[in-house]
Amino acid sequence: MKLLKFSKPFLEFRKLFHVVAASLIPLFYWYSPFPLTRFQVRNVIIIICGLGLMGFGSLDFWRLKKSKFNAWVFQIASQLFRLSEYYQISGATYLCLSFGLVTVIFPRVIAITAMLFLALGDSAAELGGKYLGSFRVGRKSLEGSLCFFIIAFCVAWLVLGSVWVAVWGAGIGAGIEMISNSIDDNLTVPLGSAVVLWILMLKATGKFL
Repeated sequence: MKLLKFSKPFLEFRKLFHVVAASLIPLFYWYSPFPLTRFQVRNVIIIICGLGLMGFGSLDFWRLKKSKFNAWVFQIASQLFRLSEYYQISGATYLCLSFGLVTVIFPRVIAITAMLFLALGDSAAELGGKYLGSFRVGRKSLEGSLCFFIIAFCVAWLVLGSVWVAVWGAGIGAGIEMISNSIDDNLTVPLGSAVVLWILMLKATGKFL
């Protein structure tokens, strides 16, 4: 089927939605406004991510299977999708999968930092690349990666409290975001960053956290 013409997504609106939606889970994990234990908050997040994965995954399955339904979804929600997702699994599905996995696998502060790398750093990279990018590396830009690094460094330093871990974690996270072309960065950035941050914190503290 030939890709139909949809209204071009307004990048700033989509990124704002991405920042707000993707930040809610790590912020809830970091400081819950409800009288819940950390273990209970963790379980709530796992359930939310599981439900989101089933919901968005089902939506992707049916819209990729039914071309008319796919076109209808993009007509009414073109502001929230990349046009490249017309024939692909959406970033929302990958985000729910990656957030659920980092919550299950990694210590709390590592999971929070990795999720915020995506929520804030990835958005900064895309906007920085659009407005400042001139030195291209494939589909990404050095300026966008620098924006990712700055935001990710601030996040890692604030959450983990180590400048050394923040520098290396943000740098490697920016590299992961830059090379994530064939695989959605909603999956690679949180998972890759979590692995790196966990190793760095283990080396810095000698503890598994």
